[in-house]
Amino acid sequence: MRAAPFSPVIRFWYAPSVQPWRLRAANRHRAWLRLLWQRYAERAPLQRMDYVFVSSEEIATLHGEFLGVATPTDILTFDYGREAELYIAPAQVRRQAQRYQVDFAQELRRVLAHGLLHLAGWTDSTPDERRRMRRAENRCLKFWDRWRFT
Repeated sequence: MRAAPFSPVIRFWYAPSVQPWRLRAANRHRAWLRLLWQRYAERAPLQRMDYVFVSSEEIATLHGEFLGVATPTDILTFDYGREAELYIAPAQVRRQAQRYQVDFAQELRRVLAHGLLHLAGWTDSTPDERRRMRRAENRCLKFWDRWRFT
């Protein structure tokens, strides 16, 4: 993979419907996502990435409006060229963590990385692409576990 020339500004936003929930260790997550972007991005630089945490109802509305499937999902990624918005429903991530019997924080990091990989040009439309994406997500999670962020 070709490294991106620079990392985007990464911001976390919280809809009133998910407050008082907050992403723990936000600065560490930000640093991790910037490093992932440098590793996986293959396209022109992205200037800003906004992760927006919303309720299951809000993400279901967005899912229906933009993809025609009005059901809750874990993440929706919108690429506007130099800027992007990634909507995440923490309640959906929690349900997935329970279903897959993994820690919520780990599943949330997988979802954060999944959205970033989509912005970096990765797709998961076919079984082969899904396997490739899952391997990349696993590498991202291992990077989190072994890297010391300041």
